[in-house]
Amino acid sequence: MSAVKYSEEFKEQAVREVVEKERTIASVAASYDLVAQTVGNWVARYKKAHATD
Repeated sequence: MSAVKYSEEFKEQAVREVVEKERTIASVAASYDLVAQTVGNWVARYKKAHATD
């Protein structure tokens, strides 16, 4: 089973909903039919990259 590749734009949109709209990772994952761990990984990567902002 191969991993699905999501575009950077798609990832950014999901992360933005968590970070800016203050939705939970679980609710964003459910609305896009994703695994919560995947969205959590994207959010963690975003927060690490933007830690100084």
